Amino acid sequence: MEILLSLALLTGQEPVPQEASLPPERAQEPWWEAGEEGAGKIDFGMVFDFFAAFSEKRNSAGAYNELRVRSAQAHVSAEVDETANVFATVDFADPGDGGEFVLREAAARIGMLPLPFWPQNFHLLVGQYFADLGAWNTVLANEFPAPQLDGTRRIYLGGNLAARGLEAHHQIPMRNGSFRWSLGLASEVEGQNVDSNEYGVLHETDVPADGRYGVQNGAATARTEMQWRTSAAGSLRLGASGLFAPYEVQYTEVPGVGTVRDETNHWLGGFDAGYRWRGSEESSHEISLEVWLDDSEYRVGTPSDLVSERERGEWLMYEYVMNRNWSFGGLASRFDVPTPQEEADGHYHSLWASYRFSPANRFSLFVTHNNPAPGEEKWYAIGGQWVFALGAPRSSGQMRWL
Repeated sequence: MEILLSLALLTGQEPVPQEASLPPERAQEPWWEAGEEGAGKIDFGMVFDFFAAFSEKRNSAGAYNELRVRSAQAHVSAEVDETANVFATVDFADPGDGGEFVLREAAARIGMLPLPFWPQNFHLLVGQYFADLGAWNTVLANEFPAPQLDGTRRIYLGGNLAARGLEAHHQIPMRNGSFRWSLGLASEVEGQNVDSNEYGVLHETDVPADGRYGVQNGAATARTEMQWRTSAAGSLRLGASGLFAPYEVQYTEVPGVGTVRDETNHWLGGFDAGYRWRGSEESSHEISLEVWLDDSEYRVGTPSDLVSERERGEWLMYEYVMNRNWSFGGLASRFDVPTPQEEADGHYHSLWASYRFSPANRFSLFVTHNNPAPGEEKWYAIGGQWVFALGAPRSSGQMRWL
């Protein structure tokens, strides 16, 4: 600085601040937005999800009749260069049994490699990401229109299913629509549920307090999806998804033997459909349907044997966006409870009304009905949810509509 001042005095010019040596656009941008041609630019944001549900359900301590900070989420994304970007989402979540730090996703999206056969509209995800299963798996609970995820995916996927591995995506434009496919190979998958089994979804295995469980020995996932613009205001979506875990580890207590460890086959397939119609620039109707088929192996009997059990679940959701502030909706879900050699089903339903103070600030009132399984306690709950966001929005979710 002394050298610059001395030169300025010798030449008779006023000293120039050091910041002027930077390009004007870089000098005025904060560090989290500074970047050259996209490289190094960092987008950061946070989402807070306050949740309170009230019920007369017995033994509901930690789940009902109190205010929960259900999610305090931080997400970041950055462009590495013109061929790749990285993103991550972490969450201090409270699934109803106390707070827990959870890594939601941390991955790189590679849009180009120096290969002569690299197709257009093709990219790879490498790291931990939400698997491309169904139309809603990449939509987190604080982004979901209903106050809670449907019971069907909570029991078969464990909530939002995160995978650690590699997933390839390819989108092919078509007349009045598009076709896309994805294929993933994961060394580990994990269901993440911000509302644990205290909220009406029972599992045949113990679920940790943080609401997470998964497959440790690897899995493959696949999805195909087609979208059409049926009119200037209407769009239709049809999709099919699948998961195959050939060595899913299960532990079973066998009388007279003890704990038996098995590597079992697990198939999961889903079919989904969606339709959206926009009545105006501010209003729309959207309906979504998913059907899931689960085929798992269980050890039963004395002497025990591995048997295959097939279950089915489905859920339907409708949302009416009346204007930029008000929206209303309902969700109904039914699922076969994983109970080997027994037939039992459960239900979870909800109705809600939401008011948006702004695109990043939403408050909802809701009522839910829980029927976990025959012989289990059934109950209603009423409550409120307040979700607000700061900074840049999370951009790593798969777009449901063109």
